[in-house]
Amino acid sequence: MVAEKRIDDLIEAGWNVLESDFDPRAFQVWRNRAFDCLTMLLGSKHTYTLRFANYVRQPESMDTLAGEGILSAAKEQICRARWYEAAML
Repeated sequence: MVAEKRIDDLIEAGWNVLESDFDPRAFQVWRNRAFDCLTMLLGSKHTYTLRFANYVRQPESMDTLAGEGILSAAKEQICRARWYEAAML
């Protein structure tokens, strides 16, 4: 549950970046935190981590929205994995 909360917090922070008129500093802080979180939770070679690195580069709406989508997908994968683990017990 902690992982899901971290991702939820990052998704909310991404929306704040969108609302900040793309303050470059706010975008970079969010981007770094989100990338570090994905790397820690999924690994540096995971598809979502690599896509985040490739598609979330500039403080623009398309990059930020792509990052939001990747974070949401990562959260869904983590939730599904936890559900599957619990079902196997």
